[in-house]
Amino acid sequence: MRNKKGIVSRLLVVLVLIISTFLIFSCGKDTKTKLLDALNSNDLNAIEKVFSEMDENSLNQLVAENANSPKDFSYDLNNNETGVIITRYTGDKENVILPAEIEGYPVVEIGQGAFSCSINTVILSSNVKSIDNGAFAGGGLTSVLISPSVVKIGSNAFYDCKNLVNVKILPGVKEIDYSAFFSCKNLTSITIPSSVIKIGKSAFAYCENLINLEISEGVKEIEDSAFSFCKSLTSVVIPSSITKLGNSTFYLCENLADLEISPGVKQIGAQSFTSCNGLTSVVIPSSVLTIEDMSFEGCKNLVDVKILSGVKIIGRKAFALCDNLEIVELPETVEKLGEQAFVRCGNLHTINIPENIKEIGIDCFNGTGKLSLTTRKQLKKMGYDSF
Repeated sequence: MRNKKGIVSRLLVVLVLIISTFLIFSCGKDTKTKLLDALNSNDLNAIEKVFSEMDENSLNQLVAENANSPKDFSYDLNNNETGVIITRYTGDKENVILPAEIEGYPVVEIGQGAFSCSINTVILSSNVKSIDNGAFAGGGLTSVLISPSVVKIGSNAFYDCKNLVNVKILPGVKEIDYSAFFSCKNLTSITIPSSVIKIGKSAFAYCENLINLEISEGVKEIEDSAFSFCKSLTSVVIPSSITKLGNSTFYLCENLADLEISPGVKQIGAQSFTSCNGLTSVVIPSSVLTIEDMSFEGCKNLVDVKILSGVKIIGRKAFALCDNLEIVELPETVEKLGEQAFVRCGNLHTINIPENIKEIGIDCFNGTGKLSLTTRKQLKKMGYDSF
């Protein structure tokens, strides 16, 4: 009886293993098949959907079974002769799956201008460490999957790829260098994974059709003009891992309507949100110490600004020309209002002036004729009488 029970138990274990293996294989195969079908038909929506399902395991399987032949590339060894640099794509296929190895060496680098040609899709294998400056610049690329082994996306890497729609950056990438995706005018959605430490200057500037932007918690630095002139962007959450927003970060993102600045941000750079006309209200968290010059200048539909306790300095023209601004709540921690900080905010009628403020700049409230008599009296008492 015991032998029969033992045999049944072993059979059940074997059966479970067989079913599990089958399911794993089937799921992997299904993802691969769906992607290959989408690539062959250049169905950009389907490619985007499958990209969203891809992870490192499914990528490795795809590369192992479907990579392009080494004959489709010109290549060299890197300086220390430990890996291959792709210097030029010479094949005729519109969809490229980079091989993991060539002649026994791992493919570790995409060289400058290697893919500045007319192709649809590139999928990078999991040995690639670096995408060099201008590697894909000006090409006809529509979709790219960047493997988790990539440490840095070089400057101008995808500069002016006007047809680029789908970009999938797998977690692992640490730096997106300056102008990496500059003027990718058809890019509509991007997720920056938590592994990324720095988004460089103008990295996504002039991506005029970028609507959906997700910056994951973990990203530490956004440099100057990183998302400037992204005119279709409607919402953004700045995660708490970021301590400073560079200058002009979201300059002239004119449809930006929903802005959440998480506690953790300490400095809002000059002109960070200038002319973001979609904004109607803003809350500045207590972690912020300085709102730099012209940070929200010309936000014509901004009505309500709430600045939480902790902020010390509001810079020159920080909220100038905010035509519809009505209410500003200043905390007692504010020590300085820069010159022309609220100049020509014609509808501003309510603002509390902290009693311990040390400096109010020239023309700070010039052109704010609707300020309450109580506020005017308070300012006069402090020796400030310029409206």
